[in-house]
Amino acid sequence: TGVAVVDALPAGLTFLSASDGGTASAGVVSWPLFDLPAQAELQRTVTVQVDDPFPNAAGLIANSATVADDG
Repeated sequence: TGVAVVDALPAGLTFLSASDGGTASAGVVSWPLFDLPAQAELQRTVTVQVDDPFPNAAGLIANSATVADDG
């Protein structure tokens, strides 16, 4: 078992790359499961390109990832 990290990219972004073995499928970036000790911290990075023209008239991009124990 391990920790699962998933990031659903908002509309208007094109996936370019992800750190630590992250891959994208259908606009969702996910990373291989990993162990994370209590009180530990880590960082995962996603690189995207903003589409041109950007579909959001307000020009705002909001993004969040989900972190969960797979057990």
